[in-house]
Order: sequence, then structure tokens, then C-alpha cells
Amino acid sequence: MACYVVRNPLSLKKLVQADPLVCKDCGGPLKIAAYINDQISIKRILDHLGLSPPGQEEPAPTPEVVRVPVDDEGRAILAG
Repeated sequence: MACYVVRNPLSLKKLVQADPLVCKDCGGPLKIAAYINDQISIKRILDHLGLSPPGQEEPAPTPEVVRVPVDDEGRAILAG
């Protein structure tokens, strides 16, 4: 699911193919009560409603690469 920033509620009509300012039950006009643009608040609201997008899996940790000097025959050269 892609995330969109909607600056104008009428552009949301094109996005979801429904008029966000018309009640879907009675067809009466709706008013915007508030704009929420704080990302933390939006995430908490979506989590509460069960509408948050699935979490992205963390990539597997990359194993640490250790370079060991070797001689011509491939044996490790120990410092010391």
C-alpha cells in the first residue's frame, strides 16, 4: 500500500474514487473537523484502528568481515 500526502480533500476523491465530503450512508455533506499532520499521531491512530501498513522486515545482519594477512601458501601470518 502506498502512502499519499493529500493537500486538498477533493483530490482524495480522485484517489479513492469516492467523495470524502459526502456521507456514504445518507448522502449529506460532511465537514472536516481537523487536519492531522503529525506522523506519530497518524501512526498511533492507524495502529489503533488496525489500519497500519505491515511492518518492514529488518534486513539480516551483515557478518563482520575480518581480513587476515596470509603468506604465499594461504597460511595466516600471525603478528607478534
